[in-house]
Amino acid sequence: MTFLEILNKSKLDLTNAILVADASMGGHYDEFDFKPKDFLRFAKEDLANQTNKGLINSLTNSKRAIDCQVDEALSRFGVHDKDEIQCLTNFLNYFDIEEELTWKLKLIQALNLAPSLLVSQTRTLRNKLEHEYRKPPNEEVENAADIAELFIKAISHKVLFPETDFFISDKDNHKKGTSFTKVLSIKFKLKKHEFNIILKQNNDPKEKMTLGKESSAYLGLLRLMNSIDDEFEAMKSYKIILDMIGHSMPNDKAKLKHY
Repeated sequence: MTFLEILNKSKLDLTNAILVADASMGGHYDEFDFKPKDFLRFAKEDLANQTNKGLINSLTNSKRAIDCQVDEALSRFGVHDKDEIQCLTNFLNYFDIEEELTWKLKLIQALNLAPSLLVSQTRTLRNKLEHEYRKPPNEEVENAADIAELFIKAISHKVLFPETDFFISDKDNHKKGTSFTKVLSIKFKLKKHEFNIILKQNNDPKEKMTLGKESSAYLGLLRLMNSIDDEFEAMKSYKIILDMIGHSMPNDKAKLKHY
């Protein structure tokens, strides 16, 4: 079964859909020996040194902190290997993203893990390191450490405690809170990198499916999961999902209310 099929079987009113968060899961994440905050600490320690070597090392460690945070986030959500991601190019085409960015930074921005301005500043930081034979000004090194810290703070909570459990229903089937007459219950399994989706009627499971990286809806659902606290971005994610799975609903008719 595909996401389009279970959505059609639900017969939910997608012009009056609602999104309700249920729970966040996660915690300590230990895939890498060094964490983004470790490289950020190194960058600050090197900056405090105030020698030429310290300034250069600080700039380098600020970049490493960002690269580590990017890899940690993409690994957490199972999209760190470009060759394994279905519909990547199609998904990225929904967003106005700087062409010069690496595909990883493009995906970080597209998944709503960090704002576009901050992602753009990380590219500027990477470009500064190309001038490796000149002494970087103190202010430039301090800015690099600040950018790295802001970047890590923007992403780390979504990586450690993602909103893995949420519901999609509609206005007529929503009673209150997390109580529904009819609903799609969606849970992201962090270790398996897949969504478990159950169509329920009066709490009785009617249909079940597992959605993985081979699905056209996978990236869209990840973005929706990362946008649960932002009604505008949640709506955008919702429309992208419907379009990517080929739903017949005209995009301008699709509406998603955030609860």
